[in-house]
Amino acid sequence: MKTAIRPATLDFMAISQEEINHSVLLFEAQRLSDRLEPYANNNTMFRSSLKRCVVDGRNLAIFGRVLDGLFFVDLTDGSAGLLPIDCETTRQYCNSDLESFAAFHVAFMEAIQPAMKTNSGVTERVLMELEAAFRKRDASSMADESSFWSMRLYELSEGFFPLSSEKVELHRSRGIDLCHPW
Repeated sequence: MKTAIRPATLDFMAISQEEINHSVLLFEAQRLSDRLEPYANNNTMFRSSLKRCVVDGRNLAIFGRVLDGLFFVDLTDGSAGLLPIDCETTRQYCNSDLESFAAFHVAFMEAIQPAMKTNSGVTERVLMELEAAFRKRDASSMADESSFWSMRLYELSEGFFPLSSEKVELHRSRGIDLCHPW
């Protein structure tokens, strides 16, 4: 039997429903996590059972995951980001707020559906429209080439974004725990 490989240990603490009910930001994170569509081909999942962790002095609430990290909302400024599993890298900025994160996720999922059905890439026109919509909705999300959504658009344009389950299956075959931290 293979031993599951887990990401670097962080201290995760469950956030009680009572605390969620008394925080507009936590309540919004829980509400969005309940309605955001998962994406199995890169292990994107959202959970309403929020977890808290402190990273670099920042109080974060984890509300989802993807193959390479954990989605969080920063409880100080309300921004959304990705906490990479690779402890060699730093937090990656996603959006200035949770509503923008949700809007981007929905638009991204809608953009890749035709490519998945036809086994082809996303057209240049779709990529340009998606980037323009992202810049209009939350310009700060696209201000840096290394931000989460900039990287996803780059991956799509170059054919690196997983439109099939191969990447997830590779991780499973290596014994990587895809359910961490839940």
